[in-house]
Amino acid sequence: MVPVYDVTKEVKVQGTIQKIDDFGTSGPIGTHIMVQTAQGVVDAHLGFGAASKPEYLGIAEGQSVTLTGMMQTFGDTNVLMARILTTSNHIFVLRNEHGIPVRAIPRGSNRTKSLFGSALTGAGADRLQEGQ
Repeated sequence: MVPVYDVTKEVKVQGTIQKIDDFGTSGPIGTHIMVQTAQGVVDAHLGFGAASKPEYLGIAEGQSVTLTGMMQTFGDTNVLMARILTTSNHIFVLRNEHGIPVRAIPRGSNRTKSLFGSALTGAGADRLQEGQ
């Protein structure tokens, strides 16, 4: 049984993406990134489906990221269930406060459109779109 997501147990990690795994060979199925931090490598689960694809998120190996989420154990593997992914120019809300994945890609949209279909640009638009 998967533990209940608890925002009071959230941690924040910052580091560089070493590897991106679109399927997930450890823990839950979906996009995993291995992030090199000052404390070691963290396996972070970003979710599954189109909203968690590296192409949509604009992430690549070697990129610096900050993740906020809750650590969970799957078998003998600790995985950060990422709720928020921050890159140098975007903030992505991947899960809500209950740990439920957010599916926020309206049909035919891109990152500069809000969830309501308005064409927006800039940091404020990114935060609005991603629920910040």
